[in-house]
Amino acid sequence: MVNAFFEHRVNRLFDLAEQIEKAFSTAGLEYRVVGGLAAYLYVEEAEPDAGRLTRDIDIVVRREDPESIAAAVKPFGLEYRHVAGIDMLLQVDEPSARRAVHLIFNVNSAPPATSADSA
Repeated sequence: MVNAFFEHRVNRLFDLAEQIEKAFSTAGLEYRVVGGLAAYLYVEEAEPDAGRLTRDIDIVVRREDPESIAAAVKPFGLEYRHVAGIDMLLQVDEPSARRAVHLIFNVNSAPPATSADSA
């Protein structure tokens, strides 16, 4: 029973990660997985069975991409929301902040330079 519960959680998490990969890849958007899922993947590779599963996915994105992200994820059943100071992607059919994709904006990201910037 415990294994079935764990496997169900792992499958849901990886299904969500796959949706993000497809949406971002299709739109040509850059992102990096960080946080609990990144740690889980690293630990599982280094020492199987030692990883601790997370409920959400944290990704670093470019600061200038929120509108592009919102448009890219919509066909994949996800919706961009900014709630209580947190930017996230929620599954439309099961919206839950605990099982969301949390967006972390890259602090080194800057809007592209325009011709007016060089004047």
